[in-house]
Amino acid sequence: MSHVADVQLQVTDLAALKQSVEKMGGTFVEGQRTFKWYGRFLNDWSSSRAAVNRISPENFGKCEHAIKVPGVGYEIGVIKHPSGTGYELIFDQFGEGKKLEAWLGGENYGRVKQNYGAVVATRQLARKGYRVTTTTTPGGGIRISAIPLPT
Repeated sequence: MSHVADVQLQVTDLAALKQSVEKMGGTFVEGQRTFKWYGRFLNDWSSSRAAVNRISPENFGKCEHAIKVPGVGYEIGVIKHPSGTGYELIFDQFGEGKKLEAWLGGENYGRVKQNYGAVVATRQLARKGYRVTTTTTPGGGIRISAIPLPT
């Protein structure tokens, strides 16, 4: 079965995405043009998370870059965002893809969204002259602290 999910995360900084994927234990494969999934669109899933709501099924399996997760046969595709600005993530969340969904942070994909956001914020603060530290809270959240560097 094919259940291609749309993570609904607009990625505008590929370097930050790569860094966050690596922090999470995955591998960002730059320039990989296809990603592994069931391989055939069956039109058998009508969730609000279904990529078919915004992306043509003829493009499933095609990508600009890919993300590999250890121990998972399917991959995550990094595709151009439908708005034309940036990228987003799609993957087949059925069967083998359940492991990808768990790695991303469950049905709301909170882990990847939080890690990507933290890397983007940390990079922007550092560019603006702050010393930045991040810590993981007991609940698994990310806390960012920024202190201005002396001028």
